Parts: sequence; structure tokens; C-alpha cells
Amino acid sequence: MFKKIGLVTALLISTSAAYAGSLNVGGVVWDPGYVNDTATTRDFFATTNFSQWYSTTKDAEGTLSSFNSAVAVGNVLGAVDADDTDSGASGFYLSGGGKIDRINDPATDFCPSCELTFAFGGLSLDLDGSFIVGADAWLNVFVNDVNFDGSFDSASDIGSIIEGTPWLTAFFTSAELTASSSLVNGSLTSVASINGGIAADRFDPSDIGVFGNNIFGSQFTGPDLSARYATSGTGQVLGNTVPNPGSIALFGLAIAGMALARRNAKK
Repeated sequence: MFKKIGLVTALLISTSAAYAGSLNVGGVVWDPGYVNDTATTRDFFATTNFSQWYSTTKDAEGTLSSFNSAVAVGNVLGAVDADDTDSGASGFYLSGGGKIDRINDPATDFCPSCELTFAFGGLSLDLDGSFIVGADAWLNVFVNDVNFDGSFDSASDIGSIIEGTPWLTAFFTSAELTASSSLVNGSLTSVASINGGIAADRFDPSDIGVFGNNIFGSQFTGPDLSARYATSGTGQVLGNTVPNPGSIALFGLAIAGMALARRNAKK
């Protein structure tokens, strides 16, 4: 009987080690027990670089066809009501995309033979300057070959962002400018709810925080109302992840087996 207890204990120890180890989903590696260097308790901390633009085209999920029809941000400002007295869709949508350049420990290569890119769209701008969210306001993260050079110089650059395997798909449930921000220059804080992708079952809860800072113009010379693209954005994605579901199941079986062995040992 003691041998049985020893075997179950060994299984429990080995399973605990698997439970605490790094995850690898589609070649993307990270530690679900990571303690990040911010004030939050979330164990998934990613940083991003991205560009964004406004257009009158509502991009379907996973596409960025609006890129070539981006409008000057001054035209967008002219359509919204700074006094917040009007409401309803303005006819403009916010879209964009870029690359994730860090997950958790900045010294770790989280995607040794791949890259994570992302795109977003369908964020409808209201006449009062707020954003309308829901199922049509989407965020997709792709894992693919290393081929995005970080620029938006051509249609091929857009294509390299949205190709690959969907790593996460989500829709925005909230999106708000911070108090000191504007549509031209500032920060957008949002929440997206994950609904698909090969890494979806590693996120619990399914909501992730998405934050971005950008300016239409230059950080050195200031906003430019004729600018069609904001090209120097930086952001963060915060979430909570869990180990491989199979490891969790095995961990539960080990505990149950140990309990059974103890009960039999008392007989």
C-alpha cells in the first residue's frame, strides 16, 4: 500500500511541475505564473507597437481594407460634437494593426521562430466623440512567420499583419478615451472579450485589457489635423492565463488518487 501512495505522490509532484511550467501555444511561449512589473495582478503582460486610422469603411473581422481609404483626422473632428449634445453614429470607424513585441519577461524570446501580429476594426465613432462597441468591433491576434517589418508602406505590409493562424479573436465590450485625451492625441483604454483562437482556452477570465497611446502627427511637433495615420502607437495587453487544461485534469486525478490511496491505507 505504501508503494501505491509513493506512486501517487510521484504523479502529484510531476503533475505539479507540469502545472507550473511555461505554456507553448502555436510556438508562443510564456509563463502563466509570471509576476509582472506593473501594479496589476494579471500574469499575461504584452506590449505592442501599432498604427491606426479613421475611415468610412467598416472593416469585416480579420480584414483591413480601409487602409487605403483613411481620412484626415481633421475631417473626423469636424464630424463630432465637442459639446456632447449630439448622438448617433458619425459614419467613421477606427481601425489599425501592429505587432506584439513582448510577453511577460522582456529578456525572454516569447516567439522564437514566429511573430505575433494583430489587427482591429469596426470601432464606430459616435457623434459625441465616444466609441460604439459590440460584436462588430473586433480584435484579432495572429501567429505567423516573421515577415512584418513594422511599417505600413504598402498593401503587402497590411497583408503580413492579418495572415497566419488566429491566436486570439475577440470583440470589444468597452472603449473609452482617458480624461486628458482626444481623438487626435492620447490614450484609449478598452476591454475585449475573447471568443476564439488557438490560445482562447488558456485565458481565464476571457476578458483582456487593451490599452493604446497614439498621436496623429508627431510627438515632437504636435498633432497634425491633415494626418491620415497615427504611426507611432504603443500599447499593452493584460490578461490572466491558466496552465494546459490537460495538466489541470491530470492534477485533479493525482489528488483524487492520493485521497483514495490514503483511504485504502486506513483499512
